[in-house]
Amino acid sequence: SSVTLSSCRQATSGWRVSSQSSRRGSRAVTELTFQVAMRTSRNASLAQMRSLSEVVLALPGRGDLGGADCEQVRDAVLAQPVAAVSSLGYVAVGGYLAWAWSGLPGGERRVARTYAGILVLVGAGSVLYHGPQGPAAEVLHDVPIVVLLTGAVAVPAARALHRRQVLRPGAARRLVVAGVAGGVAAVAYVAGRTGSPLCDPQSLLQAHGLWHLASAVALGAWGAALWPSPASASGTTQEGP
Repeated sequence: SSVTLSSCRQATSGWRVSSQSSRRGSRAVTELTFQVAMRTSRNASLAQMRSLSEVVLALPGRGDLGGADCEQVRDAVLAQPVAAVSSLGYVAVGGYLAWAWSGLPGGERRVARTYAGILVLVGAGSVLYHGPQGPAAEVLHDVPIVVLLTGAVAVPAARALHRRQVLRPGAARRLVVAGVAGGVAAVAYVAGRTGSPLCDPQSLLQAHGLWHLASAVALGAWGAALWPSPASASGTTQEGP
């Protein structure tokens, strides 16, 4: 019986050792699995963050700007020469308006010439966008456009809100010019998109260039309807925008 009892104790002791070893092994496997999972998750998160930062911080390169405007993007100072040169239409119209409005009354002159100055900036930004295409070209192209269009709507809205004369004398003819030029600009914009049936990237006749010139005329005519030159505004002494 003593032999049997001793055998039972040995068997029980061996089971306990085996059970403890099994638990330790299972715990080790669990910890290893957890560490692997954590590292995998951390690496995946870092990869996602790195990918997101690349998207957010990426600077546009050649071919990324103007690619939707049909004209071939060249490796030159003027990546899209037709679009770049035609952008000077905004500069020319804005410069002329700034000169024409130099004799307006104080408050009106400041607002009117600000509109003209932003129109010049639209042209300069467009030249940079279609020309050198530097890192800030997209911002310098987009921001002045937004500011100009906001002002073009805000000025007549403010006048209407204050029950003042919205358009100046002789505005009807200028509105016709703005409407016709705006219509031509809209058609040219659609025709000048990459994928349009009329798109020929190699041609010197680019519809997007016509869009620049026609929209410059439309914006200039709209501005002239809001602030006529002093000669046509004689008898008008309103102050403000």
